[in-house]
Amino acid sequence: MICQICKASSSFKNRQDEYYFEAVEIVVDEKEYDANALALCPMCAAKYLNGERTKDEMIKERLRELYLKRKEIQQLTVEIELCGEKKQIQFVGKHLVDLLPIFEKTQ
Repeated sequence: MICQICKASSSFKNRQDEYYFEAVEIVVDEKEYDANALALCPMCAAKYLNGERTKDEMIKERLRELYLKRKEIQQLTVEIELCGEKKQIQFVGKHLVDLLPIFEKTQ
């Protein structure tokens, strides 16, 4: 598993001897969805949660566009600015497919 932003593997293992990642919610919704999270290393999670908020709407808009097009897409990259640095969030495979129904409910 790698961070969806910096692409680095986690820097440490937790008490269960698993690599540590933080799950950061993408779309704020009353209902919880397993797919509605980014897997981020601790540093990217802190930057994502405490940085500028314009990226949230950009991510939601790109994912909504994908949902509306309903194309078979294997990968999606969303460019964001994260604490003054240009970064990309990578969505791939099953995670991307699992995100689409969330946007049906948030239209």
